[in-house]
Amino acid sequence: MKRRSLGLLAPLLLLSLLVGFVGAQAADVPVVLQPMDAAFSPSERAVLLAAAQDVERILQQGYPTSYSRLASSGWLDRDFVVFAAGTLQFSGYEVIVVEGDDGSGGNRLWILVGIALGERTGWIPVEATPSQVGASWLLGRIPWIGISGTEFEAFYLAFDRVVELVPNTPPTAQITSIGVVVIDEQTAIHGRAEDRDGTIIAYVWSIDGEEIEVSTSFVFRHTFIALEEYEVTLVVFDNRGAQATASGLVEVLAERTCSRCGS
Repeated sequence: MKRRSLGLLAPLLLLSLLVGFVGAQAADVPVVLQPMDAAFSPSERAVLLAAAQDVERILQQGYPTSYSRLASSGWLDRDFVVFAAGTLQFSGYEVIVVEGDDGSGGNRLWILVGIALGERTGWIPVEATPSQVGASWLLGRIPWIGISGTEFEAFYLAFDRVVELVPNTPPTAQITSIGVVVIDEQTAIHGRAEDRDGTIIAYVWSIDGEEIEVSTSFVFRHTFIALEEYEVTLVVFDNRGAQATASGLVEVLAERTCSRCGS
């Protein structure tokens, strides 16, 4: 993954608009079991462990900013947990955010990812802590014991309460205009994004599937160096982990033309 560069992020909405605490009824409290628990059949265990690999893949894809950018823009750990949970939810998983005592008198949040196992649900805990690997920032980790990937750290099996996530409306995106594209000349491509219940935190621009730039700007400037047709794609991220995608075709010309020019 290429090193990503972002400007200052816009301040986030007050967290009180995003999450609230609810006393979960006993019947609604998920029971987190170890993958090797006897309650799971061999087929259920296989599905759970396969899903854990996919969850890890999503966590390792990273996110479109650095931890320092999040922190400097007023993001707290709680905001990052909500963002990570929303990212997993946008990927199609059931997610629950839970809170427990961190062992030192404070509170700690983590995520439970629900995996459908026929008549029951298996739960995979996720510690949503940003970590850096090379030039990439990761969303977090599954708290395995050792490297075998079959047993969770015991801390994540029990919690005090469930945090209710307010439903998130995904953002919208579109590419609104592309100027006259001439080879070896810088071209401005304009996008637009809206998020009715949150904040757009990043615009990710790609050309023919290759990520070129991540920024907080709706304007993308690029110099095309070949007389070809390119697909330009814009993906926007909101502060709850949801995304929207727009794309358009660009034809690169050898020279600037003018249909209204006189002879």
